[in-house]
Order: sequence, then C-alpha cells, then structure tokens
Amino acid sequence: MNMDLTKYFISPEEERNQKNLLKNKVIEIKYDYREDSKIIELLHNEAEELGIEIDMKCEELYICDYICGQIGIELKSSLADWLDSLTRDNRLESQYQRMVEADLTCAIVVVDNPFSTINGYTKKHVLNNAQKKGFISWMAKAFVSHINMIYLEEKKQFARFCLKSFYYQNIKPPGWRISKKAPLFSIKCKLTPAQRITIAQLMGIPGIGQTMATDLTLHFNSIKNIMLAEIKDITEVSGIGPKTAQLITSALNGEYNPND
Repeated sequence: MNMDLTKYFISPEEERNQKNLLKNKVIEIKYDYREDSKIIELLHNEAEELGIEIDMKCEELYICDYICGQIGIELKSSLADWLDSLTRDNRLESQYQRMVEADLTCAIVVVDNPFSTINGYTKKHVLNNAQKKGFISWMAKAFVSHINMIYLEEKKQFARFCLKSFYYQNIKPPGWRISKKAPLFSIKCKLTPAQRITIAQLMGIPGIGQTMATDLTLHFNSIKNIMLAEIKDITEVSGIGPKTAQLITSALNGEYNPND
C-alpha cells in the first residue's frame, strides 16, 4: 500500500495558520563558521517565504554543523563524502557521541543529487565485507542512540527541513505518539486454534463478519457459551443489537429460518 504523501503538502490556508502560530516567535539557528554561505542564504530565503523570523548566529560549533532550537544537524554534501568520512575519519565516532550527550534531537542530513551520486561514487567508495559489517553495526548504534538519517536531493530542501523541524518540535507537535494502550501484536496472533474455529463458524451466520465474529469469540470464548447466553448478554458485545443477537441465538440453536 502506498502512503499518500499529498496530505503533507501545505495548503495556502495551512500556510497562513503556520505563520500565525509563528508570529512574534524568533527561531535561533546557530551554524558553524565553516559552513557554506549559500545554505545560510537559502535559510534566510526559506524563512522569508514561510513568514518565519530567524536569528542566525555564526559560531565555532563543537558537536555539529547546525543547531536549530533543540535540533542538532550534521550536514554532508554528498553520499560519497559522508561514507568516505565515516570509513576514514575516527573523529566522527566521538562527534556523534557528543551529539547524543548534548541532549539534542540529532540528525545526519545527506544532501545529494541522485545523478551526481552515480557519477561521483567511484571505486574507492566501495566497501569491503569488513567495512559493510561495520557500517551496519554503526547504523544500528546510531538508530538506538536516536540519531536520524535524512536523505535530501538539494540544499533548498535542507533549509526547509531545518525550519519545519523546529516548527513541528516547538510550535505544533505532530500527532504521532506512542500509546501505552497500543497492542504490540495483532489480535489474530493471540487467538487459539479453538477460537479460530469458533470465529469461522460464527462467520457462517448471515450478517456476521470477521470483526463481529472475533468480538463474540473473545467475549464468550466458545459457541457453547454463546448458545447459553441471554439476548441481553449478547448485546453487550460492541455493534450487536437485539435483532442481531436474536439472529445469532436462533442460528446456533438450529431455529434460524431465512424466510422469517
């Protein structure tokens, strides 16, 4: 199933709402003095387009290239550049450790055009087996350390990513939250073989689908218990009214007549 990304496109109305929420708020962005001036210009342009006021501060950053609110970002200009520095520069290990210790939401952003990647990815960047295993281990370590890997095609996207990240973290947190009530496994995984047979039998009754059959089975556990239940007891199951409850009872007791 493909995810509908169009719902994340910002409508003019939503754009106005965001500007209202950001009114009188200043986003402070610290950047390392060695960073590309073109990106700084893009950040200013993007902020103006979004109606956001930003305060850019050039500093000698110790842990990453950009700090936007509570978000620390390490920027790599190409996939080859990042992979090359990862495999040849031991300082990156301690740098990423500092990013985590700084209590920031950390991201490593690789900006690379896919066509330039094909041309620029030479034989020297091909990993041997030991490096591949080390790379996977590093990625796993970064994952559990909450260091996010972001891949973008152009620098303008990076500018928007910085500002939108601040927006969703500080102004309007998105609706993705971990619920303590959310089940780890599908209900189907918890069903016993006997319960699966019961569900199949109940689905043979006209008008009883899989969801209702499953709810009935989980509530009463067996066909026998449903047959012995009163109509009012069966209606306690979500989505079942007196008429459906009577139908279920009649069908299970051999009293069902489709012409009634």
